[in-house]
Amino acid sequence: MKPEEMERAEEEQAAHHGVEMPRVLITRRRMIGFALFVMAVVAFLYFVLPKLGGVGKTLHRLEGGNTWLIIAGGAFEVCSFGG
Repeated sequence: MKPEEMERAEEEQAAHHGVEMPRVLITRRRMIGFALFVMAVVAFLYFVLPKLGGVGKTLHRLEGGNTWLIIAGGAFEVCSFGG
């Protein structure tokens, strides 16, 4: 890199360095809304999902499985989302 390009790159870095991440304001209303959303999702998974076709057979297979292997598989799945 030429000295002029290096100087310009340093100036750009300095300009971006002062920019702060946007902050999220957590209010009581947002917490209640999030809690209601989570409860609705859990209720859907518990009441509606088993009525869909083929889910009953899958749940029956899971009941006969090794509990620790199922927990380990679930943990690895969660870790896979983290990158």
